[in-house]
Amino acid sequence: MRDNNEDIKPTHEIKAPEGDMTYTDCIWGPLDKSIYIATSNGKIIFYDLDKKRIESEVLVHQDEIFQLSLTHDFTMMTSSSRDGTAKVLNPRDLSIVRTFSYGKPVRTSMVSPLFDDPNH
Repeated sequence: MRDNNEDIKPTHEIKAPEGDMTYTDCIWGPLDKSIYIATSNGKIIFYDLDKKRIESEVLVHQDEIFQLSLTHDFTMMTSSSRDGTAKVLNPRDLSIVRTFSYGKPVRTSMVSPLFDDPNH
């Protein structure tokens, strides 16, 4: 067991954004080669760790995103926001597949692994 942290060096660092935007949540992408980052201004950022850069940045919500989640097979992503919506997204291009409106902040969302239809 190591006693000091001087030997531990990060393999990669992502700098904090400048301005009034903050990162609110992040999740690993497929094979841990990418990171999806939620922001306080409603954007989702796709960061490629191999290329060490932002590959895409999409405005998905009108307000802060509280949480992101991916299905176990990485085919669907959900986002939940202060703007009163939860959205199902295509993680490849961050396009919106479906929007659920609740009229008040949505703290968390997830796709059920048991049902194909969200009405179950």
